[in-house]
Amino acid sequence: MEFLPALFLVALVTPSDQQKITLTQGEILGTEEVDETGSLYHAFRSIPYAQSPTGDLRFKDPVPAKGWDGVRDGSLTPPLCPQLDLALYHAGKKVIRGQEDCLYLNVFTPKDSHTKLPVMVWIHEGAFMVGGASHLSPGPLVSRGVVLVTLHYRLGTLGFLSTEDSVLPGNLGLKDQTLALRWVKDNIRDLGGDPEKVTVFGVSSGAAAAHFQVLTPYAKEYHQTDKVHNHPINPPSLHTVPTNILSFPYPLGLFHRAILQSGSGLCSWGSRADHREVAVKVGQLVNCSKAGSTTESLDSKSLLACLQKTPLEELVAVPQAFAIWSNEPLVMLPRVDGDFLPDFPATLLKNNRYNKVDLIAGVTAHEGAFVAKNSGRPRTTTTHSTFARRVFYHSWGDHVLSIADENADAVTEVMN
Repeated sequence: MEFLPALFLVALVTPSDQQKITLTQGEILGTEEVDETGSLYHAFRSIPYAQSPTGDLRFKDPVPAKGWDGVRDGSLTPPLCPQLDLALYHAGKKVIRGQEDCLYLNVFTPKDSHTKLPVMVWIHEGAFMVGGASHLSPGPLVSRGVVLVTLHYRLGTLGFLSTEDSVLPGNLGLKDQTLALRWVKDNIRDLGGDPEKVTVFGVSSGAAAAHFQVLTPYAKEYHQTDKVHNHPINPPSLHTVPTNILSFPYPLGLFHRAILQSGSGLCSWGSRADHREVAVKVGQLVNCSKAGSTTESLDSKSLLACLQKTPLEELVAVPQAFAIWSNEPLVMLPRVDGDFLPDFPATLLKNNRYNKVDLIAGVTAHEGAFVAKNSGRPRTTTTHSTFARRVFYHSWGDHVLSIADENADAVTEVMN
């Protein structure tokens, strides 16, 4: 199945006019632009949905953004969330892109629309460690009468490091996404969108993230009185959910449909379980080893205090210390924490514990070509065994290694 391939074309935009909108946070001045098909649309970029996750807010749950005075410039491209430029890194150069003050979203609306339009919220791909929202051309969707929202969320160490306790529970990048969805729920009507017709979608890790939003109780909303725009993103108590949720104004929560392209929460690369071990090694790598050298001795509060003072560049680059082949294995990933993700995705689905939304799942065409470029690297028996066990999480690595001898040559030929 193939979805909207034209979305990845670079928009040919030429600002020609300006559009001012009043949001709950304040006024914002957007631009009128033209896409590659010649269609006009309005763009409102760099809208803050959360406060800057810096200082004491580094490694903390997202806090809703405050309002602003005057008119905000909505023409500026938002900064990427901090990430390593992997192309330059593999060329021997360590270059950090982006900044910590990155929790912004963009809204693109058709020109001269007088009705509330369906909304699509894009969660970008990038293995939860790289990527951004600005490469997505709004034209193919906006020209079809859709309001498009794109967003940035915390990545890598800053978004997914966890000590597996309440000090550093993890999943911060996913929580950022949920807060952005709450912003959409509260504000998209002012930008021409229908808050009751919201679709969340993504590709690869973006698809897995969209699926996690389907699975988390944090994306549910049961109270019409929840109109305070500076609320935290606390989930409803599972003990207070009514039997007949259809009697409530927002029975389907923060969104109503999901599209998963080449990924889901069920993928082996979508989450991992050994976060505390990773946290110990991260502490050692960035000179926070006084917090503890083992999972048993680790003092999570001491580690957090140290990490909040650690230079950004060290935190962003540290996942590469775990890599044994290219960028694998991925270590900064979502986790089943018993809270944001109450249980393993397969268990939640089996037990009917998820947000009841329409869902489309499929794959994109020729996607294997993306990783085929890395397949020419020589391997030894030892590195192949280590690679399989670390990349294919849980018990899958052993299954890969148990392939019959008559098939091993074919697998080696493909990989080399």
